[in-house]
Amino acid sequence: MAVLFDTIKKDHDGFKSLFSKIIESSSGAVKTRRTSYEKLHRDILAHMEAEEHTLYPALLETDARSMGLAALEEHETAKSKMAEIDQLSEDDEHWIAKFKVLRALVEHHIQDEESTIIPKAKELFSDDQIKSMSREFADIRKGALVRA
Repeated sequence: MAVLFDTIKKDHDGFKSLFSKIIESSSGAVKTRRTSYEKLHRDILAHMEAEEHTLYPALLETDARSMGLAALEEHETAKSKMAEIDQLSEDDEHWIAKFKVLRALVEHHIQDEESTIIPKAKELFSDDQIKSMSREFADIRKGALVRA
């Protein structure tokens, strides 16, 4: 039953690891930053797309609608910040400042999902619904990664 939530948590752990790797890199390690950021960017967008087409629409149809709406807004804010970052060079001092803001946004979102949204979803949805969402999440995420 928990495949969906295990996948989400595993993605979150990977994002946190990449955020740390990038923050800890020196300003002279532009190639490392670029490579790590490109992976983070691709993976986060694929993860978001999968959530936006599986878990969040399901939440919008329940008494947890406000949670789903807030999560969607957090995704939009993170995408906007990534678009700003994409316009800068990794050695620009504004790049790392914006990246730190992105990290804070994403980590706040992860905390909300893991402490509030996932437990609520486990209450709201049947094992069969979660299995279905798990398959759809995996398919959408995989497709988004292939397109990236």
